[in-house]
Amino acid sequence: MAPRITITARSGSVEVTAGASDGVTVDGGRITQTAEGTEIKGDSSRLRVGCPAGADVRIATASGRVTTHGPLGDLHIATRSGRVSVEQAERVEVRTMSGRVDIGACAGECRCVVTSGAVHIHRAGSADVTSTSAKVEIGDVGDAAVTMMSGRVDLGTRRGTAVKVRTMSGAVRVRVPLDARPRTTLKARVGRVRCDFPTGDDGEIDVNTVSGGIEVTCRK
Repeated sequence: MAPRITITARSGSVEVTAGASDGVTVDGGRITQTAEGTEIKGDSSRLRVGCPAGADVRIATASGRVTTHGPLGDLHIATRSGRVSVEQAERVEVRTMSGRVDIGACAGECRCVVTSGAVHIHRAGSADVTSTSAKVEIGDVGDAAVTMMSGRVDLGTRRGTAVKVRTMSGAVRVRVPLDARPRTTLKARVGRVRCDFPTGDDGEIDVNTVSGGIEVTCRK
């Protein structure tokens, strides 16, 4: 069974390194063992935690940068402001008021709730992004859902996947594999709509925006 670690800090940076040791190590905080797992509370401006690979980790902080290195299991991060950088995890959930979110590799579901800022996901099994105002970039994803008021969306999808984008204002670009022919539903009240290939039934792309262009093109 994967270790369960809960980390809380008021402000300052939090850095978690998975695979650094077989146990849990802490620099800049206090550690307590409970029936639910390991609890760590930061007591300095920089909290560094080492844990086994595949550990399930929850991080809560008021402000400050949160960074993870190495392979984690289920990762949950909640912060008001500050940059979030995740190298690798099985599943990821990030909630933040403002700041930039960078996700390297997420094998399963990657969920991000960001009031304002930027979200960059390099690779994920699936993605669900909700924002008021943000720039969303996803390099390689299966099923994806993006809902936001304003901002720019750029998605790179796989063959046979479902994509749903809802935005009030902002440009949307969806890039699909060269041999994919998904079914498309593209609606923009104000803005140009462009699809570079004939549609089929190999997955689905559903984009609806009030103001902003929509482009569906092939990945290079």
